[in-house]
Amino acid sequence: NKGFELSISTVNFRKQNFRWTTDFNISFNRNKVLALANNQSVLPADNLKIPNGAALYIAKVGQPIGMMYGALTDGLYQYSDFTKGSDGTWILKPEVTSQSTTANRSGVLPGYQKFKDLNGDKQITQEDLTIIGNPNPDFTGGLTNTFSFYNFDVSLFFTFSYGNDILNMNRYYVEEGR
Repeated sequence: NKGFELSISTVNFRKQNFRWTTDFNISFNRNKVLALANNQSVLPADNLKIPNGAALYIAKVGQPIGMMYGALTDGLYQYSDFTKGSDGTWILKPEVTSQSTTANRSGVLPGYQKFKDLNGDKQITQEDLTIIGNPNPDFTGGLTNTFSFYNFDVSLFFTFSYGNDILNMNRYYVEEGR
């Protein structure tokens, strides 16, 4: 870990029975995984997995801690990716990558989300997963304004972070219908 933090406090207004102060802080922190146990190069977070068993976060040597891990999206399956069977079922064309692990490539329909096949085997497997985001912000901070009137205090506190990616698991569960 390396970083820089700055804090500023001011007294904006002071009278006999009224006082207004402001406190501001900002921090810039970076981290990098230098090594893992047993000469591993990647360590998945076993306690944070999506229903198909893939880890959501990994620690990888040379990368910041907790990188988001998953499949890269490649649009949606189109009608042109399928042929229609005589029974009305949609059959994925052999040259189109399948996210299904079943032998007959069923379970995929037009409009379903398509993922990139990084290793070229026409199946989306663990080998196609990669780093898809960084949850670590470029910087974080806070701002507090405190107003005091006689023996009564009111504080307004605001926090912020900038530059981090966000993984919306609510959206995942809603869109995947789980």
